Amino acid sequence: MIVDLQKRILEAALKAKVKRFIPSDFCTDYTDLLPGENRNFDLVSVFRSYLDSTSIQASSVFNGAFADILQFNTPVLNLAERSIGD
Repeated sequence: MIVDLQKRILEAALKAKVKRFIPSDFCTDYTDLLPGENRNFDLVSVFRSYLDSTSIQASSVFNGAFADILQFNTPVLNLAERSIGD
């Protein structure tokens, strides 16, 4: 979905002469990660490279919430106690 389906949606947007495309990369800023650090972010990066090779302008949304839950101690995920809250 991250690459193949979005390519199909992007091609339709280009054909329809849409001016701006918002890719499905609602995540943390993956641009500083090294390839291989995170499989999903690698796929997002692959699609972004493809998107950048087209004539359409793109806007990304880096909200960070999903990755923050995995990286930091939040009420949902307690890494110290290895538990998940409700």
